Amino acid sequence: MSAAFYLGAFSQWGLAVEFHDLIRNHFWDAGIYTLTGVGSLFAMGLYHGRYSTRFFDVFIRAILSLGLTFVLLSVLFYVWPSLAVWRRTLFIALPVSLMGVFLLRYLFLRLIDTDLIARRVLVLGTGAHAAEIEELEGSSESCGMKCVGFLDVEGTAPRVSNARIISKSESLPALCYDRQVNEIVIAVQERRGMLPVDDLLDCKLSGVAIYDFMTFMERETGRCDLSGLRPSWFIFAEGFSGGAVQHAVKRGLDVVLSLFLLIVSLPLMGATALAIRIESSGPVFYRQERIGLKGESFTIIKFRSMAVDAESEGVAVWAARNDPRITVVGRVIRKLRIDELPQILNVLQGDMSFVGPRPERPEFVEQLTEAFPYYSERHRVKPGITGWAQLHYVYSDSIQGGLTKLQYDLYYIRHYSLLLDLFIVMQTVRVILWPTGSR
Repeated sequence: MSAAFYLGAFSQWGLAVEFHDLIRNHFWDAGIYTLTGVGSLFAMGLYHGRYSTRFFDVFIRAILSLGLTFVLLSVLFYVWPSLAVWRRTLFIALPVSLMGVFLLRYLFLRLIDTDLIARRVLVLGTGAHAAEIEELEGSSESCGMKCVGFLDVEGTAPRVSNARIISKSESLPALCYDRQVNEIVIAVQERRGMLPVDDLLDCKLSGVAIYDFMTFMERETGRCDLSGLRPSWFIFAEGFSGGAVQHAVKRGLDVVLSLFLLIVSLPLMGATALAIRIESSGPVFYRQERIGLKGESFTIIKFRSMAVDAESEGVAVWAARNDPRITVVGRVIRKLRIDELPQILNVLQGDMSFVGPRPERPEFVEQLTEAFPYYSERHRVKPGITGWAQLHYVYSDSIQGGLTKLQYDLYYIRHYSLLLDLFIVMQTVRVILWPTGSR
């Protein structure tokens, strides 16, 4: 990005300025351009593993990213005219940046599955956990992972491809050396007496990374595997932190961001309210009881997107993707997430945060808690307008869908930080533009 900007600046000034003076005089300009460009690429999902391995996606997202960069810079230069640079500089820097993104991504896609940069993983075990890793390897969630084989240490019926099972004919360190293994994943369900502890220690001290199944799957998929959760995982797993200072800072950012968004979106909210009123009689806003921090209930505010008598029988019903109860206006505002905007008031009241697990209705919380006892752990943090689960799994229209979202919510709670919140806010742009990108 910086190189593209300086190329544009050089085309503007040519040989009239010394090269080192050009670098020095436009240092901050290049920095602003680079941060805006990288932020736009990030917001469009080009630094997300699942959406960076298909060239067609890269092509579309890169073009939109550079378009977003131009819009953001135009607004920035309008607000702070002293930061403005010559248009000719941008008109050269943007196409050069686009070509650079295409070139780097093309090289990345060509090299990602080669031995040059692929992470070579050896799996200890051939059972159910090992089968999950084999399935992951062939999915879109796997980015640059190459499983070199499955070492049979259990002696049970294998659940993986027989051709990929490795018999222990040599020591584990020698096997790792011969196959150039970077990581070892312990995927046995019963560890006692199964693991070659001395060999694992030798591999660890030789520089081979070693992960247990839960940690490995969490890192690769961005969610916690419910099938392997035990009380010990909550006790010994790193994370689940967030002191008083971090919570205070997050609350301050929630208030500032909500006030800014409320002011900016007022015209859009007014137009939405008018459209709802014109389409059908009834209230513009929809109020509903939800469960929030520490399991306490609060009233959430949304734009009404369903018919007034959507639950005429008084029984809570899961909202489906193509729910017939949704109105014409409701379908549009749901797709663009406009129906969520009134929740800014919930954030200002302190019932919600800008980022966090989505709050559920008490009836559904009761059902989900019965299905999985650890469901209540998601109430350790405030619910949010957007969240980690919303980046990966948009619709939850059943108990199973709620449990799937729980996997992402537990990941968020464990890795909770202001940096992760910033990542989620930026990636929400991608989810709004590509709602089908989330499963």
